[in-house]
Amino acid sequence: MKMTIESLALQVKAQQKIIRSASVLISVLFLLIGFFILTSFGKNSERRIIRAKGVVIVDDKGRDRILIGAPFPSSTQRIRTDFEKSKQAWGKRFNGNFDWYKTNQSITNDGAGMLILDENGHDRITLGAPSPSSWIGRIAPLTGITVNDEEGSERGGFGLIKGKQFDRMVIGLDHSTGYEGATMAVLEDGSTSLSLSEPDHSNRIQLLNDKGIISQREAIPQHMSGLLLRDNQGKIKTILNATPQIPVLVLKDTAEAKPQQ
Repeated sequence: MKMTIESLALQVKAQQKIIRSASVLISVLFLLIGFFILTSFGKNSERRIIRAKGVVIVDDKGRDRILIGAPFPSSTQRIRTDFEKSKQAWGKRFNGNFDWYKTNQSITNDGAGMLILDENGHDRITLGAPSPSSWIGRIAPLTGITVNDEEGSERGGFGLIKGKQFDRMVIGLDHSTGYEGATMAVLEDGSTSLSLSEPDHSNRIQLLNDKGIISQREAIPQHMSGLLLRDNQGKIKTILNATPQIPVLVLKDTAEAKPQQ
């Protein structure tokens, strides 16, 4: 049990480190952009306010690399806004059956803020209010930061997911498979959760303080505050429930429950 708590603590520290790194990167990018704009007026120019619908920064080969605007400026080199390019990039994951991409209403490509593309046209980093969804969609609009891999697939993010039914602060680190690996969340009913999962989406470790939402969607005691351990099939094997006056440890293999001293 001690090793499990230590593992959770290490995961939390790793997520905090990624958030700090992303924040530093975004701050540096904004400073560079600001310096570029201010110095473009010349040494003797008066300070002035720039009003523009968008800014597109290109690399030394003329490729669009940074899109800034509200909304983001359009770019013919951006993969995910072109269906045929998107199908070529991701269709192999779905055996060529990619028509759902046209009709999935949860997929949003637009946003307001800054979008960084790689040399191939894939979204790599977004800072937006809102930010685009992942290329497979999102349950509600995200205000925050996302990081994608070299194929444009989301690998991590931080922000507020808010819609008609959702109001959640989330930190997520994803596997290369596209499934969540480590997530920390504060849900709209006050529930909080830290989860560690396998690349195949099977959840292995979950530390939670449930106010109702989590237990409604999972087979766990209602309003539980404690720790869940699962096997590689995702089945609960151990429950440490600290909600009762005396914490209860349940070993699912033996159906044994005993108070913890």
